[in-house]
Amino acid sequence: MGAYLATQPTQSVAASDFQVNDVLIRNTEGVPQTLSINPSITLNWSELQTAPASVAFSFYVETSVDGSSSSTTVLSESPTVPSDSETTTNSYTFDSFNSGSPISLLGGSLLSASTYEDSTAGDGDTTNGSIRLAIDATLKDSNGNTIIARTRSAGDPLVDKTFTVTMEHLKDSSVTADGSANTNGS
Repeated sequence: MGAYLATQPTQSVAASDFQVNDVLIRNTEGVPQTLSINPSITLNWSELQTAPASVAFSFYVETSVDGSSSSTTVLSESPTVPSDSETTTNSYTFDSFNSGSPISLLGGSLLSASTYEDSTAGDGDTTNGSIRLAIDATLKDSNGNTIIARTRSAGDPLVDKTFTVTMEHLKDSSVTADGSANTNGS
């Protein structure tokens, strides 16, 4: 009698074609007024043992500007998977995080607008920084049990991308005058 090897299907989850773009901010204040993300994630899953009912997403951001760095979780949400997508192999686009509003990357402990401020900067001088965006995803069944997870803590986030933010300092607009008073006297 021969032996045979039985294999189980391999569960997988991935974000298809997730992209980030570098950002150029130009103004006379020398600090960004806004800096945000508004993600849309197409999640593909296959060969799951149970159909997912929800996905717990966590958005982490690490910043590095002029040698100083910080990191924080900027948002955690658990949207439901529509019932017609609750199958063991499927894909669905999640695109309404933070109640449909962009997720700000400025403020709090993450990144202050003044991080880019340079009082010695002249017209056209730039300050560059990098932002690493990592997104965790944990698919859960209708009882809240984890089916499969892609996380930073396991060394395998769903998304791990870096983009550059360049702050270009523009010359203050001002009013100048020249000419002559043509004064005289007698």
